[in-house]
Amino acid sequence: MICAINVLSGQTMEYRVMKGSKQVGIQKATRTEQNSNEYIYRIKSDVCFSFVTKRNMSFTLDVASADHLLYKSDYTEFLNDKLRGSSYLVLEDDQYAFTKDDVYSVLPYGPDIVWTTARMYFEEPIGVSEVFAERHGQYLNLTKINENSYALTKPNGRVNTYSYANGVCESVVVDHWLATIRFERIY
Repeated sequence: MICAINVLSGQTMEYRVMKGSKQVGIQKATRTEQNSNEYIYRIKSDVCFSFVTKRNMSFTLDVASADHLLYKSDYTEFLNDKLRGSSYLVLEDDQYAFTKDDVYSVLPYGPDIVWTTARMYFEEPIGVSEVFAERHGQYLNLTKINENSYALTKPNGRVNTYSYANGVCESVVVDHWLATIRFERIY
């Protein structure tokens, strides 16, 4: 009798979401390892803030990779419980099929996407110059600012800054059009 055992091990990190000195939300990042070569990531954020009116925002990013190669991602963003944006990527026949806000395309990348924004929460991107943004379906430039800090330039030109300690992400500073938002690791 041959018995297959599915071994799962995981890592969870939680971040407080700060706008100025006020906590406006929470983010949880989880990575589950299956059978030593497959990783499942989930980044889930819930934020509530006032800008003229009260706004509740929720983001979820689910990512799957095998041997560090991306094969699936699913992103959703809600504002006050209404879908504000989504994207879905799947590797099919050595090509990435990508749908963003119901617009389908085939990405010009082969099946070799290794560094993603989800992975950046769990591993410091030492020596990496570009990271695939699952939400946008494209590579973004990554620049080392100083030891253990990196700037990720978004498609709109704004920059997110990631800082690391002991190889994991300790904080992210997001340059958003409404305000600067900080994600600070709690555990």
